[in-house]
Amino acid sequence: MELKRESRSSGDTRKKHHLIKRLKKAAKLGEKLENLCSREAGKVDTRTVLEAQVGTAHQETLCQSIIDDIDPNIRYCAYVLRLGADSASDVEGLVKMTIGKNKGVGLDLLEAEVEAASLTSITWRGHTVPLRNADLAICILKAQDATTNLENASDADVEEATKMEMFDSLLEAYGDAERFAKNAVKEDMEATAKVKSSKSEQFSSDLNFVYNYVAYNYLSRRIQRNLMLVDSLRHKLEQEHSEGARFICGKYQDIVKLYDNVLQDSLALSQEIDAKIWYFKAWRTLYVASAYEILNKDWEAISLLGRAREYNSQARSALSQVTVPDKDDILVVTLKEVEELENIIRSYRCKARATWHLRHSGSDDSDVTKKLGELTIDEKSKSDVKEIIEEVKPNF
Repeated sequence: MELKRESRSSGDTRKKHHLIKRLKKAAKLGEKLENLCSREAGKVDTRTVLEAQVGTAHQETLCQSIIDDIDPNIRYCAYVLRLGADSASDVEGLVKMTIGKNKGVGLDLLEAEVEAASLTSITWRGHTVPLRNADLAICILKAQDATTNLENASDADVEEATKMEMFDSLLEAYGDAERFAKNAVKEDMEATAKVKSSKSEQFSSDLNFVYNYVAYNYLSRRIQRNLMLVDSLRHKLEQEHSEGARFICGKYQDIVKLYDNVLQDSLALSQEIDAKIWYFKAWRTLYVASAYEILNKDWEAISLLGRAREYNSQARSALSQVTVPDKDDILVVTLKEVEELENIIRSYRCKARATWHLRHSGSDDSDVTKKLGELTIDEKSKSDVKEIIEEVKPNF
């Protein structure tokens, strides 16, 4: 009754809504008390049961009375929004529209918690561990949903900007999961420092496994995103080259910076990805050499291309030691890709050497430009490169 009097006397709308929520909560608690007394009829005296029933009915009446007070306002809002003529449908339509627009207060969090309850374990690299942290489970579920959306977008023709937004959502989810996992590991270390047991050791092992799973996927997806940006810049450079435009050195620097980020993330992973580290180093060095070539520093470019070939050979050697590739691996470097890169490096070295000889053979700039235009850096045209170089040799 006190809540009802306050709700009617108060002119503050915000306070009135707060009192209504308290009345609803009181009604629900009264209903639970009544159900409990009914189930335990043999253990609860008759007076208590009757008081619970009266209290429940009283709370429901108070709550319904408040609802009746605000019902005209709700129906008026529905009328203004032209939702219908019937009062019941007006209110129902207004509720559906509000939930559809705002998704209710905390509805997203509630749905995530319900889904997280179904995620009880994680299977990765042949091991299955239980997942006990609810907040961490919610973040992992978001990351899994974002991964599914990204994979579906990769199968379909989706714009690059849309894929980049999906990558950002995926990285945000894994970033949140990594923070939760790191905090959980830190708290567990502080707890086990005081008291240790066989059960706590198993719990710590499972928690570290989950953290490694999250950190691996987070770093791998960051690498994947940077590689997608590299491919985009590479296609733009190839298009400009085919159109006869002069290469811009800044674009090579952008690609080199992206490969720096890839290598930094790769070094944070385990030693089993040595082949990937050498492979990405080779690509990075290749574009550093291309930037030097644009600046007419041919000898430096030739030296860097030799180093890129060494890195690629290291990648081939490390890749040959991998007997069975991991099926859960996100970033896969195959022997075919290493061989293709080797052909690209060889083609670039041929062109760089030919450029150096042409510049030091006494030919004028127009002759150098003409003969360089005949050279190709396509890894599929080795014989064409050799033939053009043979034609250039008499002028050396």
